[in-house]
Amino acid sequence: MKNLLFIFFIFVLHGAALAVQRKNCSELFMKSYRVAPASYEMKDGFIARPANESDVSVATEVIHRAFDVWKRAGLSLSPMFQDDSKTRAHLVEKGFVIESPSQEIIGTFSVEDSRLENDGPFVQFFEGSDIPYPYKKLTAEIIPSGRFLVFRKAAVLPKFRQSGLGMQMLDIAELIAKREGYQGLILETVESADWLFNWYLKLGFSVIGRYQYPNSAIETVLMIRPFAENFK
Repeated sequence: MKNLLFIFFIFVLHGAALAVQRKNCSELFMKSYRVAPASYEMKDGFIARPANESDVSVATEVIHRAFDVWKRAGLSLSPMFQDDSKTRAHLVEKGFVIESPSQEIIGTFSVEDSRLENDGPFVQFFEGSDIPYPYKKLTAEIIPSGRFLVFRKAAVLPKFRQSGLGMQMLDIAELIAKREGYQGLILETVESADWLFNWYLKLGFSVIGRYQYPNSAIETVLMIRPFAENFK
Protein backbone atom coordinates (compact mmCIF):
# COMPACT_ATOMS: atom_id res chain seq x y z
CA MET A 1 0.00 0.00 0.00
CA LYS A 2 2.84 2.38 0.90
CA ASN A 3 4.51 1.62 -2.44
CA LEU A 4 1.30 2.44 -4.28
CA LEU A 5 0.92 5.72 -2.39
CA PHE A 6 4.53 6.58 -3.14
CA ILE A 7 4.08 5.88 -6.86
CA PHE A 8 0.88 7.94 -6.88
CA PHE A 9 2.67 10.82 -5.15
CA ILE A 10 5.51 10.74 -7.72
CA PHE A 11 2.97 10.68 -10.54
CA VAL A 12 1.20 13.77 -9.17
CA LEU A 13 4.48 15.64 -8.75
CA HIS A 14 5.49 14.75 -12.32
CA GLY A 15 2.16 15.98 -13.66
CA ALA A 16 2.46 19.23 -11.73
CA ALA A 17 5.99 19.76 -13.03
CA LEU A 18 4.84 19.25 -16.63
CA ALA A 19 1.98 21.70 -16.09
CA VAL A 20 4.37 24.35 -14.77
CA GLN A 21 6.75 23.68 -17.67
CA ARG A 22 3.96 24.11 -20.22
CA LYS A 23 2.79 27.28 -18.48
CA ASN A 24 6.30 28.72 -18.47
CA CYS A 25 6.84 27.87 -22.16
CA SER A 26 3.48 29.39 -23.03
CA GLU A 27 4.25 32.56 -21.12
CA LEU A 28 7.64 32.82 -22.78
CA PHE A 29 6.09 32.63 -26.23
CA MET A 30 3.06 34.73 -25.39
CA LYS A 31 5.18 37.53 -24.01
CA SER A 32 3.75 40.43 -25.96
CA TYR A 33 5.91 41.63 -28.83
CA ARG A 34 7.03 45.26 -28.70
CA VAL A 35 8.81 47.25 -31.38
CA ALA A 36 11.89 49.21 -30.39
CA PRO A 37 11.07 52.92 -29.91
CA ALA A 38 12.96 54.04 -33.03
CA SER A 39 11.88 56.03 -36.07
CA TYR A 40 13.04 55.38 -39.62
CA GLU A 41 13.73 57.96 -42.30
CA MET A 42 12.10 57.28 -45.64
CA LYS A 43 12.46 58.92 -49.03
CA ASP A 44 11.21 62.43 -49.79
CA GLY A 45 11.05 63.46 -46.13
CA PHE A 46 8.58 60.79 -44.95
CA ILE A 47 9.24 58.99 -41.67
CA ALA A 48 7.98 55.81 -40.03
CA ARG A 49 7.62 56.27 -36.29
CA PRO A 50 6.28 53.95 -33.57
CA ALA A 51 2.54 54.39 -33.16
CA ASN A 52 0.96 55.56 -29.93
CA GLU A 53 -2.55 55.82 -28.52
CA SER A 54 -3.25 59.20 -30.12
CA ASP A 55 -2.68 57.68 -33.59
CA VAL A 56 -5.32 54.96 -33.33
CA SER A 57 -8.37 56.72 -34.80
CA VAL A 58 -6.43 58.23 -37.68
CA ALA A 59 -4.79 54.88 -38.44
CA THR A 60 -8.21 53.19 -38.52
CA GLU A 61 -9.39 55.76 -41.05
CA VAL A 62 -6.26 55.25 -43.17
CA ILE A 63 -6.84 51.48 -43.19
CA HIS A 64 -10.51 51.90 -44.17
CA ARG A 65 -9.64 54.25 -47.03
CA ALA A 66 -6.77 52.06 -48.24
CA PHE A 67 -8.91 48.92 -48.31
CA ASP A 68 -11.80 50.67 -50.04
CA VAL A 69 -10.32 49.62 -53.38
CA TRP A 70 -11.00 45.99 -52.47
CA LYS A 71 -14.48 46.85 -51.24
CA ARG A 72 -15.30 48.33 -54.64
CA ALA A 73 -13.93 45.15 -56.23
CA GLY A 74 -16.51 43.12 -54.30
CA LEU A 75 -14.18 41.65 -51.67
CA SER A 76 -15.01 41.49 -47.98
CA LEU A 77 -11.83 41.74 -45.90
CA SER A 78 -11.71 42.24 -42.14
CA PRO A 79 -9.61 45.47 -42.19
CA MET A 80 -12.47 47.18 -44.03
CA PHE A 81 -14.61 46.91 -40.94
CA GLN A 82 -12.17 47.03 -38.04
CA ASP A 83 -12.83 49.51 -35.26
CA ASP A 84 -10.40 51.43 -33.07
CA SER A 85 -10.13 48.61 -30.53
CA LYS A 86 -8.77 46.24 -33.18
CA THR A 87 -6.44 48.90 -34.54
CA ARG A 88 -5.16 49.56 -31.02
CA ALA A 89 -4.49 45.85 -30.44
CA HIS A 90 -2.18 45.45 -33.44
CA LEU A 91 -0.75 48.96 -33.71
CA VAL A 92 0.12 50.49 -30.33
CA GLU A 93 3.64 49.34 -29.39
CA LYS A 94 3.59 46.85 -32.31
CA GLY A 95 3.43 49.06 -35.34
CA PHE A 96 4.23 52.29 -37.09
CA VAL A 97 2.53 55.24 -38.68
CA ILE A 98 3.95 56.94 -41.76
CA GLU A 99 4.12 60.71 -41.57
CA SER A 100 4.48 63.07 -44.51
CA PRO A 101 6.85 66.07 -44.32
CA SER A 102 3.81 68.08 -43.16
CA GLN A 103 3.28 65.52 -40.32
CA GLU A 104 0.09 64.12 -41.86
CA ILE A 105 -0.40 60.41 -41.09
CA ILE A 106 -0.72 58.83 -44.53
CA GLY A 107 0.11 55.18 -43.85
CA THR A 108 0.58 52.47 -41.27
CA PHE A 109 1.84 48.94 -40.78
CA SER A 110 2.37 46.52 -37.90
CA VAL A 111 4.68 43.64 -37.07
CA GLU A 112 4.21 40.64 -34.81
CA ASP A 113 6.14 37.68 -33.46
CA SER A 114 5.33 34.28 -34.95
CA ARG A 115 6.68 30.81 -35.48
CA LEU A 116 6.09 27.96 -37.92
CA GLU A 117 6.00 24.24 -37.14
CA ASN A 118 5.73 21.49 -39.74
CA ASP A 119 2.96 19.03 -38.92
CA GLY A 120 2.48 16.45 -41.67
CA PRO A 121 0.12 17.87 -44.30
CA PHE A 122 -0.16 21.09 -42.28
CA VAL A 123 2.07 23.93 -41.23
CA GLN A 124 1.12 25.31 -37.82
CA PHE A 125 1.22 29.10 -37.76
CA PHE A 126 1.58 30.59 -34.26
CA GLU A 127 0.99 34.33 -34.45
CA GLY A 128 1.63 36.12 -31.16
CA SER A 129 0.26 33.27 -29.06
CA ASP A 130 0.64 29.55 -28.36
CA ILE A 131 -2.57 28.71 -30.25
CA PRO A 132 -1.77 27.74 -33.86
CA TYR A 133 -3.68 28.20 -37.10
CA PRO A 134 -3.44 24.93 -39.11
CA TYR A 135 -2.59 25.96 -42.67
CA LYS A 136 -2.83 23.20 -45.27
CA LYS A 137 0.51 22.89 -47.05
CA LEU A 138 0.56 23.87 -50.71
CA THR A 139 4.15 22.98 -51.50
CA ALA A 140 6.28 19.87 -51.49
CA GLU A 141 9.35 21.98 -50.77
CA ILE A 142 10.88 22.10 -47.30
CA ILE A 143 9.14 24.71 -45.16
CA PRO A 144 11.52 26.10 -42.55
CA SER A 145 10.32 25.84 -38.97
CA GLY A 146 11.21 28.64 -36.61
CA ARG A 147 10.53 32.30 -35.88
CA PHE A 148 9.29 34.70 -38.55
CA LEU A 149 8.33 38.35 -38.20
CA VAL A 150 4.78 39.01 -39.41
CA PHE A 151 4.26 41.99 -41.74
CA ARG A 152 0.62 42.99 -41.33
CA LYS A 153 -2.07 45.66 -41.69
CA ALA A 154 -0.03 47.67 -44.18
CA ALA A 155 -1.98 50.57 -45.66
CA VAL A 156 -1.43 53.95 -47.32
CA LEU A 157 -3.91 56.58 -48.39
CA PRO A 158 -5.06 56.08 -52.00
CA LYS A 159 -3.24 59.18 -53.28
CA PHE A 160 0.08 57.63 -52.17
CA ARG A 161 -0.53 54.26 -53.81
CA GLN A 162 2.33 53.21 -56.13
CA SER A 163 4.58 55.82 -54.53
CA GLY A 164 7.11 53.27 -53.28
CA LEU A 165 6.05 53.67 -49.65
CA GLY A 166 4.83 50.06 -49.46
CA MET A 167 8.25 48.79 -50.49
CA GLN A 168 9.91 51.03 -47.91
CA MET A 169 7.60 49.75 -45.17
CA LEU A 170 8.52 46.19 -46.11
CA ASP A 171 12.22 47.14 -46.04
CA ILE A 172 11.82 48.48 -42.49
CA ALA A 173 10.11 45.26 -41.39
CA GLU A 174 12.96 43.26 -42.90
CA LEU A 175 15.55 45.43 -41.13
CA ILE A 176 13.78 44.83 -37.80
CA ALA A 177 13.49 41.09 -38.46
CA LYS A 178 17.17 40.68 -39.27
CA ARG A 179 18.26 42.77 -36.32
CA GLU A 180 16.13 40.70 -33.95
CA GLY A 181 17.23 37.33 -35.30
CA TYR A 182 14.15 36.17 -37.21
CA GLN A 183 14.47 33.66 -40.04
CA GLY A 184 12.48 35.77 -42.45
CA LEU A 185 9.23 37.64 -43.07
CA ILE A 186 5.76 36.13 -43.20
CA LEU A 187 2.36 37.56 -44.11
CA GLU A 188 -1.24 36.63 -44.79
CA THR A 189 -3.22 37.79 -47.81
CA VAL A 190 -5.87 36.58 -50.25
CA GLU A 191 -5.34 35.66 -53.89
CA SER A 192 -8.48 37.60 -54.80
CA ALA A 193 -6.56 40.79 -54.07
CA ASP A 194 -4.73 40.00 -57.27
CA TRP A 195 -2.32 42.89 -57.78
CA LEU A 196 -1.27 42.85 -54.13
CA PHE A 197 -0.83 39.07 -54.17
CA ASN A 198 1.23 39.27 -57.38
CA TRP A 199 3.32 42.12 -55.91
CA TYR A 200 4.32 39.91 -52.99
CA LEU A 201 5.23 37.12 -55.42
CA LYS A 202 7.47 39.52 -57.37
CA LEU A 203 9.18 40.51 -54.11
CA GLY A 204 10.19 36.92 -53.44
CA PHE A 205 7.39 35.72 -51.16
CA SER A 206 6.10 32.20 -51.78
CA VAL A 207 2.78 30.63 -50.83
CA ILE A 208 3.11 27.79 -48.34
CA GLY A 209 -0.44 27.19 -47.10
CA ARG A 210 -4.15 27.94 -47.07
CA TYR A 211 -6.57 28.38 -44.20
CA GLN A 212 -10.17 29.54 -43.98
CA TYR A 213 -10.83 31.47 -40.81
CA PRO A 214 -14.16 30.92 -39.06
CA ASN A 215 -16.88 33.27 -40.34
CA SER A 216 -14.80 34.10 -43.42
CA ALA A 217 -15.96 33.33 -46.94
CA ILE A 218 -12.45 33.70 -48.37
CA GLU A 219 -9.44 31.46 -47.94
CA THR A 220 -6.31 33.13 -46.59
CA VAL A 221 -2.92 32.24 -48.00
CA LEU A 222 0.26 32.24 -45.94
CA MET A 223 3.37 33.61 -47.67
CA ILE A 224 6.99 33.60 -46.48
CA ARG A 225 10.27 35.12 -47.56
CA PRO A 226 13.10 33.42 -45.66
CA PHE A 227 16.41 35.20 -45.36
CA ALA A 228 18.98 33.41 -47.52
CA GLU A 229 21.54 33.27 -44.70
CA ASN A 230 19.03 31.34 -42.53
CA PHE A 231 17.70 28.96 -45.15
CA LYS A 232 20.27 26.58 -46.56
